[in-house]
Amino acid sequence: MSEDSPRVLVVDDDPDVALLVKTVLERRAGCIVDVAGDGLSAVERVAAMRPDVVVTDIEMPGLSGLELLAELRRTVPSVPVVVMTAHVSVEYAVSALRAQADEFLTKPLDNGKLVEAVMRLVEEGRRRREEARKPERVLAIGAHPDDVEIGVGGLLAAHARAQDEITILTLSRGARGGDADSRQNESLASADMLGARLFLKDLVDTEISGGGSTVRIIEEVVQEIQPTIVYTHSSHDRHHRDGCRGDPDVVGPRPSDLTHRAGGGRGRHRPRRHGGRGRPHGTRGP
Repeated sequence: MSEDSPRVLVVDDDPDVALLVKTVLERRAGCIVDVAGDGLSAVERVAAMRPDVVVTDIEMPGLSGLELLAELRRTVPSVPVVVMTAHVSVEYAVSALRAQADEFLTKPLDNGKLVEAVMRLVEEGRRRREEARKPERVLAIGAHPDDVEIGVGGLLAAHARAQDEITILTLSRGARGGDADSRQNESLASADMLGARLFLKDLVDTEISGGGSTVRIIEEVVQEIQPTIVYTHSSHDRHHRDGCRGDPDVVGPRPSDLTHRAGGGRGRHRPRRHGGRGRPHGTRGP
């Protein structure tokens, strides 16, 4: 199963029913299914697995299905919930609807209706989360023109598609790597394609250090942007291009070693290793 497979949490104190629902959803819908035997453990599992849909029984010891539903509406309101019960009555149905259940199924379950309801609600839940999602403020820092575009261009394109706010900070105009005006125009064009804001600074590319003016420039941009996600060069690369010296985590000697330095993305973008010797390492933005 892929990372995009629907993730479903089944909550039922009857292990036979839970196994049946799990098996049907895995085999007929390709879902990744976890099981909780009661409402209290379900609350913990929801926080751990972040399901696309929760399927729960009503009558359970401890936290009932309707009490679980109320808790989920408080903590993760975008997650759809299917309520199932063996007691067919108007009272149960009304109670479930008042608690904002997304679907009400009766036992014995109709497997076809179960699969149809879950798959429909998977799409609905993902749509809700996307609509509720706040845009990330992304800052990508490169020592030279094209460092950011080459190192994390694909990730920035994904952020652009997600309508995140993108800012690129390039510390030098890269005169040693070619014509400075041409490289500046290329940087401007790349930023325009991404819908990104560009800060193009004038540090001498052979004299960028890990302190002083370098840190001051980065601090000024960070203060203005207040990023939630930051991409910068890896500290694991020791190849100091163009005579650059100082902390490689700031200087960033090689574009292939631009790596992720924030824990953002809310699960949507998973930064990978981008060649060279760099390793992704995460810290949240301010």
